[in-house]
Amino acid sequence: MLTQIKMTEKKLTIGNIEKYDGSLRLDLSKNNLFQKEQYILIIQANTKDFSRFMIYPINVNKILKITLSSFKEIVEDLDLIFSFLKNFNIIHNSGLTVRDDIFIVELYLKLRFSDSKYKDLKTSLDKIKNKHIDIDIEEISLNI
Repeated sequence: MLTQIKMTEKKLTIGNIEKYDGSLRLDLSKNNLFQKEQYILIIQANTKDFSRFMIYPINVNKILKITLSSFKEIVEDLDLIFSFLKNFNIIHNSGLTVRDDIFIVELYLKLRFSDSKYKDLKTSLDKIKNKHIDIDIEEISLNI
């Protein structure tokens, strides 16, 4: 069963939300996507050879990260998963990745636990959660 796998082994990325006040070392002010007083989601993906950062401007200080993992290939299940996730605002999708014989997909959604639509999401995810797919949901909030 997947619960025997350490959560750190299933994580593809690390997500953080920061307040963008213009003082980051990256000069985002030259990019029209980023405005002062909004937030940025920074997703970091690490391998043994490199780190990749994806930076998204967002206007909320909390989002949800969903991690789907399985020892079995979940390609067929992904069609069902994405059919109901299309009703939610997906910020980032890792795509299907295989790490140490574990199939993993991570999604960052513009949604929080307190949103009314979260109940719909949880109900839909519970329908596909079974003994070969493990689903973890975590709320990522502003780093203060």
